[in-house]
Amino acid sequence: MATKNRTRDLRKAERLTGSFEVTFSDGKHFYTEFLQDISTGGAQIESRRALEPGTEITLALSSEPPVKLKGIVRWVRRVGLKYRMGVQFRKVDPKQEAAIREIIQSLFWNTYRR
Repeated sequence: MATKNRTRDLRKAERLTGSFEVTFSDGKHFYTEFLQDISTGGAQIESRRALEPGTEITLALSSEPPVKLKGIVRWVRRVGLKYRMGVQFRKVDPKQEAAIREIIQSLFWNTYRR
């Protein structure tokens, strides 16, 4: 019997794709880039600069009011002239999770009501 190579998807939450501005810092520099997808557990950021996996960052999601989260870069891939970084959110409290869910719902309706 033949076996196929499959990449395991360890995500615990479903992600919504869409472009959404995010500001983040690695403690040395501030960056303003765009999320490519988001869930209550993490996000994928498209950036002009790559951070090393394991780098702890602080993110501020552009919402009203802004949502501030801690995260850790889990992976980095080059895509053309930019990089994609997978970020896992850390220590998300119930208020932050509710705010992320509101952002996801807003992105969903803005994307699909057109």
